[in-house]
Amino acid sequence: MANQTPIKATPLKCNQMKAHLTKLGRVLSGEYDGKGRKISKVHVGPSQPCATDGAQVFISYPITPSITDERMNLLYSEAVMAHECAGHLRYTNFNAWKRVTDGVKRGDEDRLLHDFVNIVEDARVNYLLGQDFGGSKKRLDLAQDFMMAQHKKAVTGRVLADHEVPKMGVLAIATEVILGVGHFFDNDKIRTMMNHVRPHIADAVASVDTSEAVKGARTLLDIYRIHFPEDECGGDEYGATKTPEAEGIFADDMDMDYITEAANSQKRNKQEAEKVQRKRFKKIAEKMPTSDSVEDADGDGAGEGESDADADADGQGDEGNEAGDGDAQGDNDGDSFAVDGEGQGEDIGDAESGSGSTGDGDGDGADQGGDGDAQSSSKENDSDTNQESGVGQMFGDNHDDGHMAGGEGEGDAIFGGIDYAENMLAEAANMLDEFEDMEFDDKGELIENEYKWSDSYGETEDQGHKIITQVNKAWRKGLYPLDKYNTVASANKTGIKKLGREIERLIKGADSRFSTHHKRGKLDTRRLWAVKTSERLFQKPKEHEAFNLRCVVLIDASGSMHGRRAVMAGQAAVTLCEALEQVGADYEVVDFNSSNGAVDGYEYGATYINVRKAANKALDTRAKRQVVTPYAGSQNSDGYAVKWAANRTKQFGKDGAKRLVFIISDGAPAGPSPHRMGASEHLKAVLADLENDDCLLFSVGICGMNTSQYYGNHGHATVADVTTLARDIIMPFKVAIKRLINKGHRRPPMEAL
Repeated sequence: MANQTPIKATPLKCNQMKAHLTKLGRVLSGEYDGKGRKISKVHVGPSQPCATDGAQVFISYPITPSITDERMNLLYSEAVMAHECAGHLRYTNFNAWKRVTDGVKRGDEDRLLHDFVNIVEDARVNYLLGQDFGGSKKRLDLAQDFMMAQHKKAVTGRVLADHEVPKMGVLAIATEVILGVGHFFDNDKIRTMMNHVRPHIADAVASVDTSEAVKGARTLLDIYRIHFPEDECGGDEYGATKTPEAEGIFADDMDMDYITEAANSQKRNKQEAEKVQRKRFKKIAEKMPTSDSVEDADGDGAGEGESDADADADGQGDEGNEAGDGDAQGDNDGDSFAVDGEGQGEDIGDAESGSGSTGDGDGDGADQGGDGDAQSSSKENDSDTNQESGVGQMFGDNHDDGHMAGGEGEGDAIFGGIDYAENMLAEAANMLDEFEDMEFDDKGELIENEYKWSDSYGETEDQGHKIITQVNKAWRKGLYPLDKYNTVASANKTGIKKLGREIERLIKGADSRFSTHHKRGKLDTRRLWAVKTSERLFQKPKEHEAFNLRCVVLIDASGSMHGRRAVMAGQAAVTLCEALEQVGADYEVVDFNSSNGAVDGYEYGATYINVRKAANKALDTRAKRQVVTPYAGSQNSDGYAVKWAANRTKQFGKDGAKRLVFIISDGAPAGPSPHRMGASEHLKAVLADLENDDCLLFSVGICGMNTSQYYGNHGHATVADVTTLARDIIMPFKVAIKRLINKGHRRPPMEAL
């Protein structure tokens, strides 16, 4: 059970959250692919509302006054960050919204229209960001389930006074539009109004842009006014979003002043909100409730699409409360969006990632949905919803758009028994542990220590060429969400298991051959001819010394590796990481690129070794995100990098362990090299020298590139698609690693005897 003491905001905690959300926001906003709006600053504090002014994002800490679980506070904050960055900053036309607020201020519009636009636009952008960022959607679902539980707790069983009914009617609409569940007010007037409003909700949310969302909001408001006329309410209907009951519904507090600032920022920077295709909303009607939750509690299931959180009725309909997830490509085979769940993604999710990756469930088969008897299978993802983000492709998410079911309370209590929620909470706990390593200056800005994660960081020299081992400074701007890593691992899990088993078999020295001429053991049928003259007719399995492995995964991050190749290189590294983890190898993952010309007095340029996963560090959330995040620099002096990697395998791991370097590349080197020697000649010379070394080199030529001209005397494989990487390299890797084993068992030359 999570601690029930209210969370206290301290300067350190606010700074930690700000640093984390700033990096997440840069991924979610689309800043990296040039399509989103750059975030100028993230503000986190106890007095901050949750909102955006079009350039800055404001997040409250804690995210709500009632929250007591630090893990849930982090996940909820990430969800709100996604709502602002991947939702409003991408899809909301604040100038269209400002026309509404201007009309309200002039007295030309119903004062409630701004609130209704807020309700519809919140639901619309949540639906869209859920398709763009799978991990963020799951965080949003988790947050909304928590919000719904808080809201339900505040209103269930309450007898409303007459003056409260109009205001609670607004919240009933918000509950069904934003949370996608039946409202919880046991009031006949509200119930009658909602029966009138409900058929129009899906059309309002399924708006291609904010201007159309305003029209949908007007429709809902017009129906509301039929039941609660302005002249009869006497102002009792206003201020619903500021009430304690609203705390569990709205993700942000977009008051009219913020809309004005956001519209001015949008206009000043000549930014246009993205207009979406209507087909992205083709399944939204399935997500909307068909009746209120109070009625459902006493009757049958709410029907198809119902996602009532606490319905005790038998059956929730065919589309209820899905938490399952398809595989990375949207197939409905029931594989998870994340391996063994994500704790998350991620997408930023997670990720996301992911934020990304980053918190997803294990998704094998159908996940449980709510308290009813119905179960929901994984859905095939709409191929039209796969979006591009960051430097490479963002994978679609098969998690349906209704949020999952749960009970009241927080953390373990509210989400007990639901795998992907538990995994997200576990990952949040890991992230909070990482917060403790953050350091800040006097102004509260994060200090990036580039040398604290690996004992290999620093600078060396190779024949006048500078080797700089470091943390990639580009990662300060943000990493892919954990969803990205888990998606690749999940999509390739069968091949990874096969590759891992093969490595394990060979690492342990498995050999089907037997030693013969023993007096005891297994009968050697080939020596039966000697039965009359010898007792040594038996054979025994060969015994091998312990075979440990230390490995460096070396990724070419030159300019030619931009775009798809950089993405595939990161995905290939994920596959190798998972296989190496499976066999318990000691390993490090790095990428490299080079620069020509004199660098700080070094005549022959420099090669930059960016450590993604250090040998002395576990494959934790940060390491996974660094491994999968694509990066491309300038040139590639493979000779220097391969030589560094081979030497690096001597510096960590168990003494006497076999040494291995995986090189992920797209072809020939191009960059600085020793005097009077080209980059290709230099690489060939290094590889020739390493033929006499006991380190095995294995080149993975991605995107169909053949590297055999360089690695012909070592190991090499050509891979066209990362989904077949494990399968494609098993046979050539088997040959290469057997060659490595045989190196350790060669007889000495005759002249040495």
